[in-house]
Amino acid sequence: LAPGKRRSAGTVTVRTRSPGSVAGQHTHSQPSPGQGQHHTTKKMSTTMMVQIPAGTAPNAVLQVRAPDGRTIKVRVPRNMRPGQQMRIAVPAAAPKATKPASEAQERDARRQRREEAARDRAVKAAQVPANESRGRLPVAGLVGRSFGLYQKDQKAWLALDETKRLVKIDVGHRFSRKSAKKLCEERGGRLAYRREIVDEKTFGATPKLLVNGGKAFGGNKWIPVLDGDRDNDNDGMGWVQIGDPKRLGKNYREARGRDCGAWGGQSHHMGHKGPWIWCVKAGPHGPFLVQINIGHKFTRASAQQLCREHGGRLAYRRELVTTTYRLLVNDGKAFGGDIWIPVMDGDPNKDNEGVGWVQIGDPERLGKNHREAHSADCTWGGLSQAPHWKGPWIYCMIDEAVMTKTGNWAGWDTARFVAFDDAGDNRVAFRNPGTKRWLRVTPDGETQASARGDWNNSLKWEQFELHELADGVGLRSTSGRWLTIGGKRTIELEALGAWNADEIAAAEKKKLAEEMAKAAEADRAEAERRAKELAAERERMTAAEAPEGEPEAVAPELPAAASDEFARIDCDSPRVVLGGESELSARIDALFRVRRSPALAAQLNKIYEYHDGIPRYTT
Repeated sequence: LAPGKRRSAGTVTVRTRSPGSVAGQHTHSQPSPGQGQHHTTKKMSTTMMVQIPAGTAPNAVLQVRAPDGRTIKVRVPRNMRPGQQMRIAVPAAAPKATKPASEAQERDARRQRREEAARDRAVKAAQVPANESRGRLPVAGLVGRSFGLYQKDQKAWLALDETKRLVKIDVGHRFSRKSAKKLCEERGGRLAYRREIVDEKTFGATPKLLVNGGKAFGGNKWIPVLDGDRDNDNDGMGWVQIGDPKRLGKNYREARGRDCGAWGGQSHHMGHKGPWIWCVKAGPHGPFLVQINIGHKFTRASAQQLCREHGGRLAYRRELVTTTYRLLVNDGKAFGGDIWIPVMDGDPNKDNEGVGWVQIGDPERLGKNHREAHSADCTWGGLSQAPHWKGPWIYCMIDEAVMTKTGNWAGWDTARFVAFDDAGDNRVAFRNPGTKRWLRVTPDGETQASARGDWNNSLKWEQFELHELADGVGLRSTSGRWLTIGGKRTIELEALGAWNADEIAAAEKKKLAEEMAKAAEADRAEAERRAKELAAERERMTAAEAPEGEPEAVAPELPAAASDEFARIDCDSPRVVLGGESELSARIDALFRVRRSPALAAQLNKIYEYHDGIPRYTT
């Protein structure tokens, strides 16, 4: 532009300057007077000072560089002149323009938003426990009483099942692990696991067996168990020491650090094998895997819940896969495809736990958990949508000891539980008096009844707090988990009278029988004594010859009333024939006539019960 000429309306680039500061700085406006605190969340406008360049005409449009680097347009007011400064508002930055998303990208974005929303819902659900406790209740009123544990929504009673039995079989020394397993199967059962023969809780201290009174058998004795790869005769986990106290309960791998060589599959005589095996014979509720088709819309938590509702728990990987990554289901073959199933390994409260999902479809990853296969946890374990690689099956291990019975109470012995106060600290323990098994809930939420016998302080998970819940009460184990029936924690304690009513009745019956036996023995002794007295009296009377002219014998002197009564009944006395001449008989007859009563007649007849020739006293 020529000097002195006025700049026409247009756009120019100018420098900015904040009041009292160097150029380029900016300030934030403050809320206007009268604005309350509820406006503080409103986005504040940003302002800056602009100096109008020389030659700029009023109403001209200037291009101004904002502090964040953006170029904005500003119109000069009509009353402003070149060289003056004016305050302008800097608008908020507009969101960056993005390319139009493809249909697949939009679908992925929607899926991601759904996953995030599902995770948020899961977190909130975990923070708010279902049927929260309203506070603890005293347990003193429960102690010594018998209860049925009932869940009204499920119409089910908690009960125990004692069909599982450990059977000891003498097989000698000429056997292999496979032949032992086959023998158990032929007997209608299976080979025992180590945990069913050895008390694994005693490891690290003084190990004990669950057979032979807890003591070692002595010597070097290895027995086969079902642990490890059940198709490998020489698997070190499949042979357990029961003889040597120093190695008691250890499997061969723990004791020697390796498998057992070739002798596990040899059928010739081996002095250190056997001579026994233990088989578990289980009934219809015995321990077994159940395959449930659950589809694809499930989470790891919902799978655990479903297993609990079936009276069991989710299976561990070791119950589905051998240590050599061979399946123990589906005849050992991979199912094909990309199939992940949930297991109990790892943290049961984490749906995305990598060790909690196992591959059973892909032969190359068969038996591996997600962490082994992909070195990371999964991101889809807690989603209830339907990723095609989840399921469609889950495997539940049905507990052989705990079950449920449905319908009205039918006097089941296995569903009767007695409350004991041995737990202390306002806690109670429940034991079935018939099986002497104690209820417990593990930290995994699994209801068990593995401990039996008398109470001891090592039983921790068997201790329960009584809590008030909506529509009933709840029992919370010291493991932190609730006793549930069919997945429900609300339980009704149905009183069944005295916990030892049967024992009391049996004791009363036995006591009455003993008293009757004692009374009968006393009666027999008294009858024998009376018979001896009468015989002696007759012998004396017979042996004595009465002098000639001697007056007749008379009854001993009695009280007036007795004498009168005796004079009247003497002729028809029941003792005239057998003992009428006896002084004792006369006294008895006279006494009965004076004190005639049904009770006295019964007592006298009891005394002469075994003398058929003596007439009965009657009233």
